[in-house]
Amino acid sequence: MLSFPTQTISAKAVQVEGDLGADDKVWLEADYKPLEGLRVTGRLSGAGQGRFYFSGKFAGKSLGECRRCLVEVISEVEAEVHLLY
Repeated sequence: MLSFPTQTISAKAVQVEGDLGADDKVWLEADYKPLEGLRVTGRLSGAGQGRFYFSGKFAGKSLGECRRCLVEVISEVEAEVHLLY
């Protein structure tokens, strides 16, 4: 699990680099889960009291099901994300 001390983030932005594993608590039951973990890179900064902004990239491989033939497939996943917490 990726975690950060929020006291330091409010003073300055921090670089984020880590992995979210397939067994991480962040994934919901119905989510497609990464096979070997999802690589997370970016920058996390304060965005007001109790709020944080993440700008970065997620990349990895996911196991899912083909919508046409219902066979399991492995897909490369890479996305630029901008999130406000």
